[in-house]
Amino acid sequence: MPELRTGGYEGWWPVKEFLGKTRDGQTKIYRESFRNMENGQVFHDAQKGWDGEPPYPTGDIAHIRPSDAFRANYDLINWEK
Repeated sequence: MPELRTGGYEGWWPVKEFLGKTRDGQTKIYRESFRNMENGQVFHDAQKGWDGEPPYPTGDIAHIRPSDAFRANYDLINWEK
């Protein structure tokens, strides 16, 4: 089984959230939401649904936005150690 990727916005998966059925009991009511795969939190944007974006990145944010110092000194890293 592949490893669950949770860095950045990959930790939010689009899901159809089941809200119930209509009065006649025949039609199911769904809502387009995002689920945080680390803690199970559900987020939905009532206007955009899946076309919107989750509220914040998940997991290790350090690899998403490296610092300016890391970028400036990247060429000085001794990879042969």
